[in-house]
Amino acid sequence: MTTGKICSIDGCSKPFMARGWCSAHWTRWKRNGHPLGGGIDRGKTVEFFEEAKKFNGKECMIWPYAKDANGYAQINYGGKVRYVHREVCIFIYGEPEDGVVAAHSCGRGNMGCINPSHLRWATFKENYEDSVLHKTAVRGERVGNSKLKKEDIKKIKQMRKTMTQQNVANVFSVSRTAISDIENGRRWKWATSE
Repeated sequence: MTTGKICSIDGCSKPFMARGWCSAHWTRWKRNGHPLGGGIDRGKTVEFFEEAKKFNGKECMIWPYAKDANGYAQINYGGKVRYVHREVCIFIYGEPEDGVVAAHSCGRGNMGCINPSHLRWATFKENYEDSVLHKTAVRGERVGNSKLKKEDIKKIKQMRKTMTQQNVANVFSVSRTAISDIENGRRWKWATSE
């Protein structure tokens, strides 16, 4: 129900909702503590992006703006939402060949690092090997539906000395095939080598 009043913020002509502000300014106040807070000047993101392409420091350069759900830096550039680290990589090394990705040597891509000296084109395999090296690989218990933990692998191998694969599988609520794969090094091989 409107009262005929308008938002008290200069230049806003939306209907009053609460505290003298429209719903948009009230929401900004609630999120940021100020009715004008939270907005990002698009020019600032492009300016930061342009600076990033020329950055030559050794430390990570962390993107302070929008990131995807996994923490990778994003920018609305050229009318599309793009990954900043990929755009920096294109600027430095040119367009990628098929089957390569922008990889981070620092292991902090998921924290928004866009330092050009930390980026390179790499195959999916090389990128995955980097993630293993930096302990950011999604494997083992980090896989969302995993029923096993790293410490279970040693227990499984020990139990297999006296129990059948099926009995061990029943203890851990996994398939007999999963136990066989662990035994034969097709799954969780890395867990015993670290």
